[in-house]
Amino acid sequence: MTRPLVWLARSAWRAMYRHWARRHEWKWTTAQRAWVRQNPTDTRLTTFPLRPDSIVLDVGGYHGDWVARIVEQYGSVVHVFEPVEAFCELIDQRFAGDDRVVCHRYGLGSADERMRISLAENRSSTVVSDGSGAEIAIRDILGVLAELGISHVDLAKINIEGGEYALIERLIESGALSRFDRLLVQFHDFAPGAKKRYAAISSALPKTHTLVFRYPFVWELWSRVG
Repeated sequence: MTRPLVWLARSAWRAMYRHWARRHEWKWTTAQRAWVRQNPTDTRLTTFPLRPDSIVLDVGGYHGDWVARIVEQYGSVVHVFEPVEAFCELIDQRFAGDDRVVCHRYGLGSADERMRISLAENRSSTVVSDGSGAEIAIRDILGVLAELGISHVDLAKINIEGGEYALIERLIESGALSRFDRLLVQFHDFAPGAKKRYAAISSALPKTHTLVFRYPFVWELWSRVG
């Protein structure tokens, strides 16, 4: 390819990338701005009909900020699933002596497996890892629920940087989704096949749950029918 053609090809690619980036950023900031405008104190993330005997799952606990708010407001039992050792240690220290909070040192997914995770604070992810990150354990959510003796979940918060698709697909396909009263989920659009999988999940969830609110790829809440 001659130099002028190379330059044209690169220019066309850059133009397409800039167009994609503008669209992507527009979608993200529109939803994010709507979330901040309509929910300035983040109360939608913690306002639920929970009690001290409620069972809550925090899938992707990070530093435990959300857990702290739930425990303070409701006194509920919270099982935190955080595969990054440093984050789990932080949570253990933060809630030392509080038996309402249990941090499990593995993530939840559709199968038992070992994976590599790219470490980037609250954006640590297995789906964008280049294989050079820390090795972590992921466990099949059905096996974990059986092991912990959990037959009913009052609330599950899921924010696992792309891993939410496999996890929720597993719950849908197994029929176990009906055991969850509420799902608070942050979907991510960078996971492989995200758009198609998101559409499929959005079509399947109404069979068991009602959409309470949705801010695309920011937060959405689903509540069990009946």
